[in-house]
Amino acid sequence: MTAWLLLLLESGASYGYELRRALGAHRLAVDASVLYRRLRQLENDGWIESRWMQPAAGPRRRFYRLTASGRRNLDEIAALIKDIRDLNDMFVQTHEDVVRARSA
Repeated sequence: MTAWLLLLLESGASYGYELRRALGAHRLAVDASVLYRRLRQLENDGWIESRWMQPAAGPRRRFYRLTASGRRNLDEIAALIKDIRDLNDMFVQTHEDVVRARSA
């Protein structure tokens, strides 16, 4: 979830409800309390920052945005995920080769 939150915030500032909805659109069902705890932790770690805003209508909302540190960490996480993806692709390809050899 952390990687997705950072990626979503890379696209621009957002508030918790909208982040939760965006995570759901990516098939990540997250309990609101879990989401807000993670956002607080990311803010404590300096990866994101937040501020309260008063919209024209409705209650105040806390808007979150990515920091430079969060952007660096997002890039590192993306590189790690890519490495894992490549390793998994290599495994699947090797498995397919073994299955083909077994069938021949």
